[in-house]
Amino acid sequence: MTIEGEPLMLVLDPASSPVRVLALDARIPPLLGNQRGVPGQETPLIEERITRRIQQVAALVRQGLGGVPADEQEARARTVQASLVKRAPPGGRWGRNSGCGVDYEAHDGGEKEDSGLACGMGFVPARSSRFLDFLVARPL
Repeated sequence: MTIEGEPLMLVLDPASSPVRVLALDARIPPLLGNQRGVPGQETPLIEERITRRIQQVAALVRQGLGGVPADEQEARARTVQASLVKRAPPGGRWGRNSGCGVDYEAHDGGEKEDSGLACGMGFVPARSSRFLDFLVARPL
């Protein structure tokens, strides 16, 4: 299967042969546009956009589940929270950014890390501050 563009997410069905792939995409609205935020003073417009973005991603996830009953969706959500949200998947790590460098949560028995970057003029709304960072090894 050829995947066009850069979809927001892919759904893989490993039980099928060959593996079925469903590309899911949405136009996520920009967070700030020309508006500048001030740390600790999230504006209603930013909060509204964050809520809209979350709703769009949630709708895509439901679409990707393809008619799974609500009780099974809840069970899957608990599995994802335990295996991905509370700790990062293999090859990844959870980070937090407030606009002044990045702090990485401790993972796999390791210690908490920070990026060591000095503070700049960045701004990251509180609900958008946690992200999944994938470590990618590049061939030499």
